Formats: sequence, C-alpha cells, structure tokens
Amino acid sequence: MVAGEYLSFTKAAKDLHVTQSAVSRQVQALEDQLGFPLFERFTRRLELTPQGRILLSHWRTAFLEIEKGVREASSFAEHPIMTVAMPPTFSVRWGTTCIIEFQRLHPSTEIRLRVDSDGVALDGGQVDVAIEFTYSKRRRRGARLLFAERLMPICSPAYAAEIADGGPEQMLRSATLLHVQQWADRYGDWKNWLAAAGYPGVPFERGLVFETADLVLNAAKQGAGIGIGDHAYIREDLLAGLLISPFPITVSYDRGYFIKARDDEQGSEVRSAFVDFMIRKTAQFNEG
Repeated sequence: MVAGEYLSFTKAAKDLHVTQSAVSRQVQALEDQLGFPLFERFTRRLELTPQGRILLSHWRTAFLEIEKGVREASSFAEHPIMTVAMPPTFSVRWGTTCIIEFQRLHPSTEIRLRVDSDGVALDGGQVDVAIEFTYSKRRRRGARLLFAERLMPICSPAYAAEIADGGPEQMLRSATLLHVQQWADRYGDWKNWLAAAGYPGVPFERGLVFETADLVLNAAKQGAGIGIGDHAYIREDLLAGLLISPFPITVSYDRGYFIKARDDEQGSEVRSAFVDFMIRKTAQFNEG
C-alpha cells in the first residue's frame, strides 16, 4: 500500500525503515501470490496497473475502517485516545501549549497531535477533533468559532527604522513583502490589506513567500521585511517589542479558526471537554 501511495519503492522503503530491495521483494511475492502484476515498472518510475489501482482503493478503505475500529475500541479502554488535528501555525503558536495543559487536567487520556492544514475526515475516523482555518460559510456543520482572523502588517523595529524615509506609501513600495502560501493565493493578504488601507496602487506580487504564517512571523522578527500577521499570533511579540506594526490598520475577513468533534457517542465526553476548553482559552482573541 505504501509503495502504491508513493509510486516509488525507494520512498516506501524510507517510510517503512527497510531497504528498497526488501520492499521490491515483498511486492514481487504479493504479485506472485495474486497471480497478476500490481505495478508497471519503467526505468525511472512506477505506475499502478488497473488491478493495482483497484486494490489500492480497497486497501485505503480497509485501513481507514481498521483505524476507526481501533479508535472506537480505545474509547472504552482505561486510557482512551484522542487525536486532534490543527493547522501548522496554530499548533506552534497555541495548540501544543493548550494540549499540554488539557492533558494535565485529563491525565488518563492519551492525546495525539496531528498537524494538518488541508482538512481531515472526522467521519472517517481519522481524528477525533479537528481545528480548521476556513471561511465561515465553508466551515463544517456544527463547527464552533475559536476566533476570527484579524490582520495587520508587522516587522521588526530595526526594519521599520531602515525603511522610515518618506511617507507610508513610499515605505510600502520600498519594503520587502513577506507572504504565506495560502490555498491557491500567495498574495491575497497583502492585496486585500493594501486595498482596505487605501494603497491599492502599491505593487504586492513581490518579496518572499513562505509555507506557513509562523515562518512569515519568524522572518519578520529577523528583519527580512514586512509581513501580515494575525492578531492572535502576534500580540505577545508586540508586547515584548520583538515586532511592531508600522501601519496599525487592522483588516478582518469572514474567516477564522473553527473546532469540531466527531459526533458518535464513544469518547464524546472528553472530546466535548476539549472543545469547551479550547473555546475558553481562545476567548481573549474575540475581545475588542
């Protein structure tokens, strides 16, 4: 199954911590047992045969069902397991600390953190609680708001002094802009902020692009340029003087962080407790 996912014996071997030849032998043995090939082997690549594609689809479903069954069974155990998924920056800035605190309040529960920015299948049993960053109109049915996104430009004090010559628009034109690759739009935050702040003519398709908002904030603290930061993630750095907002204009959108737990009964008590705990912890971000 792993070789089918990667379409590479080498990558599958690395994931499974075995040798490439061991994976190749196991696949060959399975093909001999089945009586038909699973892969078409080319010089530098693999492709699944029609039979291989069919089996991979069924294996995925089977493994998800097994994972779901294990999770349901564990909810009756003395030490239940709760898997929580959340976006990367949320986990770095807030999520990990919250999970540690919650686990101290519920020491009999084993909590597993899964960093996921692309959404997860609650109904498929992959996770027990999902925290997702999305538009309000796209949130899961029954999902509860943790906090709405509010954005403003941020940079280091030294960088602000470096570009301080001239007025605000000249500062924006001369600055290196820091972007986060978000969905299919890497420039959206800056485009929308510039328009809302009254600087629609400032070019924004330039600068540095990072995979996560946390990387943008770290780059800003190191003086790499001006980024766009969410109020929930920058307030401590602002208070500590590590970051400043050279243009204290905040822009809000109809999107934010939402939390939703699985709906089935097994283990629902601890899941509900975690959801309520997270809502209390993030209530400060909805003030003002």
